[in-house]
Amino acid sequence: MLSLRIALRYLFSRSRLHAVNYVTGVSTLAVAIVAMALVCVLSVYNGYVELILAGTELTDAELLVRARSGGVFDLSKYPQWPKLLRETGARSCVRLLYSKGLLRADERQWVVEVQGVDRHFGEVYTMEQQLFSGRALSSALRGYSSADSVLPITIGAGLPLLTDSTAGGAEPAEVTLLFPKRRGFINPLNPASSFSGMPVEVIGQYPPMSLETDHTIYVPLEGLQLLLDYERDELSALALRYPKGGPTSRPSASASQRDWGRS
Repeated sequence: MLSLRIALRYLFSRSRLHAVNYVTGVSTLAVAIVAMALVCVLSVYNGYVELILAGTELTDAELLVRARSGGVFDLSKYPQWPKLLRETGARSCVRLLYSKGLLRADERQWVVEVQGVDRHFGEVYTMEQQLFSGRALSSALRGYSSADSVLPITIGAGLPLLTDSTAGGAEPAEVTLLFPKRRGFINPLNPASSFSGMPVEVIGQYPPMSLETDHTIYVPLEGLQLLLDYERDELSALALRYPKGGPTSRPSASASQRDWGRS
């Protein structure tokens, strides 16, 4: 208390130049400006975080099961996976296969991320209900067969195929999806023989969500496996969704992820 009384005495004492008061006022003003700037920065940061999280809720699964190597794994080598999913309480599961491809429309072409999905895609990813135009891929998968000659796809906002084909009554472009061949003979005198491809039909387009999603196309899993010469159980990941209010970081889920690595 003695030190506080001395400080108050010098703070309010009337000296000739009021030096203590001037220094105190400047210091208080500096601290106030820094505090207000910090509040503004944190408010903007929190707003960006909420905006980013709101976007990832649409484009990300609650839990993604992948191989440790990050490549393709054979699901048939893990016959216990349905039991493990039940133990973790997963409500829905979608099988995924990732790749890069070349999307060609007449004289234009794009290098795109390609994601093969099965008919449960809309149950795990809520972005399926946020289409900008067209119809959802899940509806097309109900009647799709790997024997079909045309592959139905949905595209991100960064690919202007659907808007260009409908603007001004223009004829839809002939769109083809190409991949480098994984197997088989390649003729060096014919570079086109190093690619496998299939005509595609753009049935829907998503609104802007993220940089990755805007340049991704979504195709039927069976069709992508056929184009890339993968077997039915060869996948890149399993995406899971849990019931509302159900924790995804429960101990049983962590234990199940460790069990996946056992062959």
